[in-house]
Amino acid sequence: MTRHVNIAEAKAKLSELVEAAAKGEEIVLARHGKPVARLMPLTPAPTVRRQFGQEDHLFRHVDWDTWWAEWKAADKDIEADFEASANEPLDPDLRGKPRGKGRRPRRP
Repeated sequence: MTRHVNIAEAKAKLSELVEAAAKGEEIVLARHGKPVARLMPLTPAPTVRRQFGQEDHLFRHVDWDTWWAEWKAADKDIEADFEASANEPLDPDLRGKPRGKGRRPRRP
């Protein structure tokens, strides 16, 4: 069932109209007799229950011992690169140059 309501009346009876819409009634709001909006019941989104391990199939093929060994090797490489860069001198063009007030340096 659809009920047409003027906006001025809807302002005065908003809570009543919302209750009617929640019970399944459709209310059309009109301005100067022309429909401009619709108030209708909101259907709740279906809830999907997640199950523990539902994406387990994505990781069954992984050899975790190999993965962990490769991870540690990469970690050692990163640490070695960091240590090497810490021992290198800074670029003389970048050392000690004052920067402007919150401005980025100009690109060449």
